[in-house]
Amino acid sequence: LEINTILGPAAIQLGAQTQRDNLDKLAALLTTRSHRQNATATLPVGALFPGKEGPSPFLPQIVYTLQRAEQKGSVNLETGEFTETFVPNQVSTTHAATVDWTVGVFRLGYRLTVGVIDNRQDERAAADSNVTGHAIQAGANPLPTMQLAAEVGTERQRNDDPFTVLTTNRVAAQATWGFTTLTTLAANLNLTDGEDDTGQTRNTALAADASLTFRLSKTTKDQKHGVSAQAFLRYGFTESKSRSPFSPDEVVRKQWILSSGLTLSLF
Repeated sequence: LEINTILGPAAIQLGAQTQRDNLDKLAALLTTRSHRQNATATLPVGALFPGKEGPSPFLPQIVYTLQRAEQKGSVNLETGEFTETFVPNQVSTTHAATVDWTVGVFRLGYRLTVGVIDNRQDERAAADSNVTGHAIQAGANPLPTMQLAAEVGTERQRNDDPFTVLTTNRVAAQATWGFTTLTTLAANLNLTDGEDDTGQTRNTALAADASLTFRLSKTTKDQKHGVSAQAFLRYGFTESKSRSPFSPDEVVRKQWILSSGLTLSLF
């Protein structure tokens, strides 16, 4: 079920979903029932206070999102296949608020995320967790065919049972440049660093990739039928490092990927 409403410059979207999974009514199989609700409200503040030349670009657009998910499992415990510990029963709620400014070719935004996981299992009712995240986003279009974007964020997750606090910092950057009408170059970079409050567990990751895309055929707006072809070449690199109390040495993993492909479309 989905409902969309427009109130002047504001927009509201509501949704609800129910799902039940099981092959059949078999006593030895776990049945999970999921209920999801979401709500999104968008408010362009500049449209509420228009000036003589239109909305001020210095007034932001505000977006609020609410997501709630309830997951509950049921099974015949007399079969011995499952215990209460393995039957899911939890409710997760996430609030997110985003404020974005667009001035000319520049973009700036801030996002706040607050999430709660309420564990309702009989033997793990105290194993709840809370997550709070902050992120600053910036972007620019210095050329009509070039897009630049960057994001810096931090997230703090508190687990109640056992009590741990994990802090994760993230930096990301993206760039896309169509330097000809048929050729596009894109690059992505992601860095994450997570560590718990004891300093015994730490995970870092680096992911970078670059791709070059060639359009082998050029189509026009008036063309009704034809063939569209596109080829790409992509290089990617990932590296992860992890340390935990269960491993005396730091574990390092690296991966290199080189791929290419060809896409044909008939229209």
